[in-house]
Amino acid sequence: MAPSADPHPPSDPVFHDYAAYGLTVRSALPLSQFASRRLPPGAAPQVRVELCDVARCPMSGDPGRGIVRFDETEAVFYSGDLGWFFVTGGESIRFYPLPQADPLRAAALITGTLMATLLHQRGFFVVHASVVECAGGAIAFAGLAGTGKSSMAAACCQAGRLLLADDTAAVDCAGGQPVVMPGAPAFRLDPQSIGALAIPPDRLYDLHSLDPGKLGVRMDHCFLNEPRVLRALYLLDFADDVSIGPVSRQEALVRLIPHVFPTRWMMKDSGAQLARLAEFVRLVPVFRLLRRSDLDRLPLAAAAAQAHAAALPAP
Repeated sequence: MAPSADPHPPSDPVFHDYAAYGLTVRSALPLSQFASRRLPPGAAPQVRVELCDVARCPMSGDPGRGIVRFDETEAVFYSGDLGWFFVTGGESIRFYPLPQADPLRAAALITGTLMATLLHQRGFFVVHASVVECAGGAIAFAGLAGTGKSSMAAACCQAGRLLLADDTAAVDCAGGQPVVMPGAPAFRLDPQSIGALAIPPDRLYDLHSLDPGKLGVRMDHCFLNEPRVLRALYLLDFADDVSIGPVSRQEALVRLIPHVFPTRWMMKDSGAQLARLAEFVRLVPVFRLLRRSDLDRLPLAAAAAQAHAAALPAP
């Protein structure tokens, strides 16, 4: 895909180059969660993040916070604190900032929800999950808010695993195998998990995110910048002890709907996306991982997941 040109670019912009999800990104905003990657002279980025003049925005007014329009080629988001965002063709994110917009909070939205939307437009199957390398491939953790997707993945990294992606997993199923692309070398964790995992303070940073109460954790020292085949996905929940059991394809299909973009937003006309979810469930074994909610037992649950994945048949 050739990147689309911004119709209203700022004068004399300063750009920052990054790599994320196997793509090169050139942004007018600093995106500190992504890995810096300078493009060769003359090389065109695959994704552009542009700052535009809000006075020339194609839309106006206050439609309320959230998704204004969503289809396979363009999605429009609005925040009364930040402004308008247009995600187009899997190639560009245009930001029309309001005067009071905090660029750090805008960057948090861009590297999260908006990047997930762009990846969907590019044909990736996008799961709200955290992924680490394991057993010659990768394993993913998904679950409802508060069940510890990032914490489980971070506990695996504390045990020697490498991070592939946190919060947004982009899976390429086009070749008949579910291949996870490397995302960003960082976690989003709450202070309780950070304390339980004894993460050093020098790896923490302020997210300025739309998800208050969490901090960023830099993981450059144990980040795998290579794709891996997804060997299993674990749906997390709480119980009195650690256990892992299979989930049928039919149940997995239902349970994963809230964790897949864009069906997790209950978008209309998502029949094609549900078909893609069915194909994903056919390719990826899904298991239920139950654990106690107390964080001091988190390493035991992480060890159980790694041992279980290592015993799975080779793909």
